Amino acid sequence: MVRDYIDLAEWQVRVLAFPTLRLVHEDLVRDPLTQTAEIAKWLGLDNPMRIHEAARCIGKRSAQSRYYFKRSITLPFRAVRKVYRIATRSTLRSC
Repeated sequence: MVRDYIDLAEWQVRVLAFPTLRLVHEDLVRDPLTQTAEIAKWLGLDNPMRIHEAARCIGKRSAQSRYYFKRSITLPFRAVRKVYRIATRSTLRSC
């Protein structure tokens, strides 16, 4: 199954000619700074401090915990904002 996915991805790169970045998970874990710098370069980002910060998070559970902690804090605000948007749209449609 993995081989089929790889073959399909290679075919899409050849035929569709989209810009691509090949990222090997093992390389990312082995050398996070270099691989993160490659990703940033491909995306057109060049802030060395942010690249180092991102590389430090690779393979660490703390990054995942930080992400979910941030989401849990902002969830009530996002929920209220979404309800407001839905209510506003419903009101506008009924006019």
